[in-house]
Amino acid sequence: LRQEAATDPCKSSWFEIIKKRADSLLTKQPQEYKIVNSRLLDVANEAISRTGALGMAWQLTGDRVYAERCLAEIEKYCAYPDWHPAHCLDTGTMALAVAVGYDWIYETIPEERRQSLMERAKNLGLEPARAAYYGKAAFNAFWTKTETNWGAVVNAGFLNLALAIAELEPD
Repeated sequence: LRQEAATDPCKSSWFEIIKKRADSLLTKQPQEYKIVNSRLLDVANEAISRTGALGMAWQLTGDRVYAERCLAEIEKYCAYPDWHPAHCLDTGTMALAVAVGYDWIYETIPEERRQSLMERAKNLGLEPARAAYYGKAAFNAFWTKTETNWGAVVNAGFLNLALAIAELEPD
């Protein structure tokens, strides 16, 4: 993909958009936990944009500055008090953001930090999901049985997080 981004005009244009976005994030602070209108969704959607752009910029350039900045985002998200399971679209979206970032910069994360980050991500994302799937959630878990976009978004986030941490937590 790196080679194609350098030679294919369409992919080169796409890469420049991603790199520009990633570059703009290098001077910003990681996002704060902020509930707006009873949701963390604005933060969660921005989290996907940030970890996606930074992770992809790392993958396409090999410049560690992008991986380090992506890790700062992941660390911040994993330090949140929760991923707002009361509105589980927030939780699933945060799970996806952390999973994508973690996977794309995996080889740059020191091993001792991997374990603590993924333990925290499991507690913030997969434990609320487990409670919902087993009917033990203290929040409305309608999305476990819905055919709306909630089911697709929330379950995709949890699935990706489960896959990202599978080597550390195979169960």
